[in-house]
Amino acid sequence: MKKVVGKPTELKNVNSSLIMNSIRTRGIATRGEISKDTGLSHTTVRSILNELIEMSEIISVGLDKSSGGRRAERYEINSNKRYLMVLLIEENKLVYRIINTLGKILEENTKNLRSLEDIEDVGDIIEEVYKVYHNIEGIGISVPGIVTNYGYLSGIKMEDWKEIKIKEYLSKRFNIPILLENDINSISIAFYNDYIEKKKCNEISLVYISFTSLGVGAGIVIDGDIIKGNNGYAGEIGFIPVGDTFLNAKIMSNLDDEEYIEVIINTIKTISAIINPSVVVLGGSNFKYSIKDKIIERYNKEFSIKTEILVQEKSNNYALEGIKEKALNLINKEVKLIKN
Repeated sequence: MKKVVGKPTELKNVNSSLIMNSIRTRGIATRGEISKDTGLSHTTVRSILNELIEMSEIISVGLDKSSGGRRAERYEINSNKRYLMVLLIEENKLVYRIINTLGKILEENTKNLRSLEDIEDVGDIIEEVYKVYHNIEGIGISVPGIVTNYGYLSGIKMEDWKEIKIKEYLSKRFNIPILLENDINSISIAFYNDYIEKKKCNEISLVYISFTSLGVGAGIVIDGDIIKGNNGYAGEIGFIPVGDTFLNAKIMSNLDDEEYIEVIINTIKTISAIINPSVVVLGGSNFKYSIKDKIIERYNKEFSIKTEILVQEKSNNYALEGIKEKALNLINKEVKLIKN
């Protein structure tokens, strides 16, 4: 391992992070295994382990079986030291999960919302959860709009967009870190990671298009990175011009199946011509799943820029997984080491 040079406090933080990462990766680890993983001396590892135990960051899980010599003590992360709450805000409901530091789901529940603007209602739901899980130290929220410093912008027509200052409100009410991410971006990155893992393929480009009662949006993932654009508006395809109107208005009008298919195909053609993605995913609560096969067949027949078109009916899990992976950094406080 390359030596890290810095002030004593900084070095100690780095060494603690190396040890925590070793234990987290292995699940359970001995001092010898940690020393091997990190390149730190046994004396340094022993000293930091003792401090981490005193801080309840790790716990001892006992001794190895004897093999003739001294039995080695094993350690694991104290997964219940602190919790993360992740939320998905949809048109009229909120889905939340309580996650421990290892990413394990401890609870999942769904609550109704009166409106997207009822942020006090969201705060009341969080407060009820706090009564059971007192050590929630971070909140990640997947929101249906463009993330701002104070919350998010939401609306079907751009002139009707409002800023819902949920981050500002919850930060003041609970005084803990709050992370917001666009819901379709959360879905897209989680779907992308799942696709890569299942297909065992290299990095690709993927566009996830979601159709809901709040409009049409897309998450764009290029080589594992979400494309957000200059001001976070990348993927707001609901504002693509369609004839004398725009996509949001067109798709929400009373289209018959043939008209609907044409609009969807033209949308995919536009995206394919600009980005040429490996995969386009269609989903969302307002998508017409009954005609998905006709859409795919027509597109493949009509357009020479080929892309794999997939349909995903249930996206809640992807939205929550996407925000979870990002928000875990709020409660897993190790120093992030960057490789050159």
